[in-house]
Amino acid sequence: MFTLPRLVIACLLILVLIMGAWAYIRGAMVKSLTASIANWESQNYQISHDGLNISGFPFSVHAAMSDVSVRAPISELSDPTKNWSVTSDSLHMYSATLTPLSWNIEHRGQLRIDMRGESGERYTFDITPANIDGRAAYSLAGTLQSAHIDISRAQFDSLVGTPPVISQFGKIDADIKVSDDIGHVSVSAAEIRLSPKISRALDNILGRKLVLVELNA
Repeated sequence: MFTLPRLVIACLLILVLIMGAWAYIRGAMVKSLTASIANWESQNYQISHDGLNISGFPFSVHAAMSDVSVRAPISELSDPTKNWSVTSDSLHMYSATLTPLSWNIEHRGQLRIDMRGESGERYTFDITPANIDGRAAYSLAGTLQSAHIDISRAQFDSLVGTPPVISQFGKIDADIKVSDDIGHVSVSAAEIRLSPKISRALDNILGRKLVLVELNA
């Protein structure tokens, strides 16, 4: 029979389980982040941030980091994993305690990209605003099952070197779905405006504005 004392005890037990799950997820997140940073630093990447703050106890796990900076190693070779740095203002990740395999990711503020060319030339530009919303779902084994990323309207402001080919865009959507170890990727970008400094040949072919660009892989 469901009596009031039994109902109270059941509620307390459920609350204790949720609190225990929250503590476990928090510990796993800190451990995973620490291990990932250590792994990157062992490969000569430089990573800094203004501390990790975890809140939301006990029904959600909300992790926040600010002033995040990642600098790749310097190399004389043309390698996309080298000769760049990214600086961001604010990064948030959150999930309900009872659904720890599904996470939301949010970035707000500005992104600064700093790259080096093969001949030592430097390209630095800001993406403003860099409002990015993402969702990711994982399996029990920790492998990615699906992900979705939305990036709202932003513009590229060149600070050093040749401006990027894209000067601004209206929206970017990206979907990733994994099934039987095969990833299906679709990307859609709308209202893309190209830089006024693009080559005349590219301007003659594409013009200055692309209404829609889609990629499926």
